[in-house]
Amino acid sequence: MVDPTIRDGFCADYENGGPEPNYYPNSFGKIREKPRNITKSWLYPSNLIKRYDTSRDDNYWQVDMTWKRFKPDEQKRIVERTANALSEVDKFIQKRYINEVEKANKEYAEMIRKALNDIKG
Repeated sequence: MVDPTIRDGFCADYENGGPEPNYYPNSFGKIREKPRNITKSWLYPSNLIKRYDTSRDDNYWQVDMTWKRFKPDEQKRIVERTANALSEVDKFIQKRYINEVEKANKEYAEMIRKALNDIKG
């Protein structure tokens, strides 16, 4: 369970979370999990529902397979667009993103790293 991140529409006339991101997890806000609110399991109509720990799942193989299916010109366009978008965010987010991509495909990560360096000049 986390603090609520839902906000009213653009017509809200109060602070409503201010400049903090309204999504979790994020790198900036104070939104954190509240372990005391996490239940191990619960009953739903007649079945017991349990939590599934996904921390050991391989969450990168699909990215790798998809990347390898793209033609070189498609890969180039994806890298350019990704690097352009990443050039607008803080450096620690760029590094975090590249580290995650590297877990899926080292070539893809290196292409993004090079494209970011080219943008910086």
